[in-house]
Amino acid sequence: MKPKWIICFSLLFTLILLVCMQPPWTHKNFKELNSTAQAHTGGKQVTENFTESPTSTNQEAITKIENHSENSKPEPNNTTPSSNDKPKESNEKSQEIEENQEQTNDVANDIIEDEQTPVKAKKVFLTFDDGPSSTTEILLNILQDFDAKATFFMLEPQMTLYPDSIKRMAQEEHGLGLHGVTHNRNLFYQSPESALAEMQLAQSTLAALTGVNTFLVRTPYGSKPHMTEMHKIVMSEAGFIIWDWNVDSKDWFFKDRRLIEYTIGQIERLADKGIQPVILFHDNKHTIKYLPEVLTYLLENDYEFEILDSTMEAITFH
Repeated sequence: MKPKWIICFSLLFTLILLVCMQPPWTHKNFKELNSTAQAHTGGKQVTENFTESPTSTNQEAITKIENHSENSKPEPNNTTPSSNDKPKESNEKSQEIEENQEQTNDVANDIIEDEQTPVKAKKVFLTFDDGPSSTTEILLNILQDFDAKATFFMLEPQMTLYPDSIKRMAQEEHGLGLHGVTHNRNLFYQSPESALAEMQLAQSTLAALTGVNTFLVRTPYGSKPHMTEMHKIVMSEAGFIIWDWNVDSKDWFFKDRRLIEYTIGQIERLADKGIQPVILFHDNKHTIKYLPEVLTYLLENDYEFEILDSTMEAITFH
């Protein structure tokens, strides 16, 4: 029988040997792995199937932690819009802002274009034949009231009868022209020389009364059909410029409001074509009765009153 101390020593040695042979699974290692699991699971402590049993291995513990972590991942939140999925209202607002900006740019461009493109003025040329007469002063008053200018083609005998009216025309800067002497187509158009002689006499009388030497002429009844090619050549060689018209008021025929409607109708047709009207009136009492309404129409439609001059291209019948 062995001594007791030998038995005790053997048991002690065996116990020490068993302790030394345990795997390196300590309480400290378990805490470290558990902390790692908490980090993967959003803070939830992992205790399931984990003990400090010395029979567990590092690999098993790590595998369980990874599996638990994968199962514990939160489901994706489908209600949260991504950065590319903007609300419809926001998209519509952005589009509205862009459209407003485009409209603002368009308006600015239009303003610049308007400033760079000069607007062509609408001009009208009033002309009166056969004067002056006993009603010329009234006619001049009407023109003055409307701040309108006109060109007068006058007969030589009438000039001598109403010299004051002619002088007033010149002072108020109306256009002065010649209409001959006889206003008789048989006498005026008898020859190129007879037509020229009448215009030269009228020119001389006007110059003597006003100091104005004009070369603007309108032949009686217009240049067609009585002015032959030779008539025109003789007139041109003497420096005279023949003017007809493109609006006939027919105030020599209409004695009522038809004069207004007929005249305005022709003006509007020319306006559609961009043509400036040269209107034929006569210096008589029927014209001055309805003239204010025609002038009112012209002003309301932004026409500017101008007089004929020698620098302009004359309108003649062909």
